[in-house]
Amino acid sequence: MRKEWEFVVNGHQVKVVKTWTSGAKLFVDDINVDADASLLSFGKTPLLKASLGEDKLEIYLSSDLAQVMLDAYVIGSDHGRKKVFSSTPAKAPRRFHRQMV
Repeated sequence: MRKEWEFVVNGHQVKVVKTWTSGAKLFVDDINVDADASLLSFGKTPLLKASLGEDKLEIYLSSDLAQVMLDAYVIGSDHGRKKVFSSTPAKAPRRFHRQMV
């Protein structure tokens, strides 16, 4: 299994690659800046981190045997936290059905 995600943050090209054999790798502007060899992760703590100038990028991966999902946050110099990418599909709006009487 190999999963790849690519997105742009603050003008930097970010790529995350997760495989069962090599773990996870974080690339910023095509430079490998962090790696983790964990096979499973639960998304509670950042698995990968990088510095983007004054800001910091944190990558949270949650995985099981069937799927891997990624959330990326930028921590600003003011310590504000902003989600910049998520591979988790957005929930569809709930549709209300009128009951016929």
